[in-house]
Amino acid sequence: MVLGGCLTCVKYLMFIFNFIFWLIGCIILSLGIWVLVDEKTFLTGQEAAFVEVAPYILIGIGSIILIVGFLGCCGSIRESQCMLASFFVFLLVIFAILATCGIFLIITRQYIGENIYENYKKSAKDYDTDRYKAVVDTVHAVYECCGYKDGIRDFDSYS
Repeated sequence: MVLGGCLTCVKYLMFIFNFIFWLIGCIILSLGIWVLVDEKTFLTGQEAAFVEVAPYILIGIGSIILIVGFLGCCGSIRESQCMLASFFVFLLVIFAILATCGIFLIITRQYIGENIYENYKKSAKDYDTDRYKAVVDTVHAVYECCGYKDGIRDFDSYS
């Protein structure tokens, strides 16, 4: 009888946590749809490229969270082995993707750093064009820094 009470408690705790997870998925999905539909509210100057991609990322992530939360909620309340197995498989796949991304970033961090450095150096050479000037000025303003290696003097030879 004691074990039955513990299992009931675990069942309802799993339902509550997955319901909260499902609500978060609904919020992210609705935010993504809102940004997609009303992009003029979010479209301000330098962030234009990010706002073009962000709604689709939010909709994708919100949809996945919504599905996983739904499977966890319904699977725990109904004690459905099929839904709980699907929930477990989704979580396992998400964990595998995150682990793979983490390992990839650890292995390629040197290349990524060099690539960022070279692109920033190239943008310094193209500083006279309006597009690069706006990007570089925004980076400097946001991160309160100048140049890619030797401060603002990096741009003296290119302007």
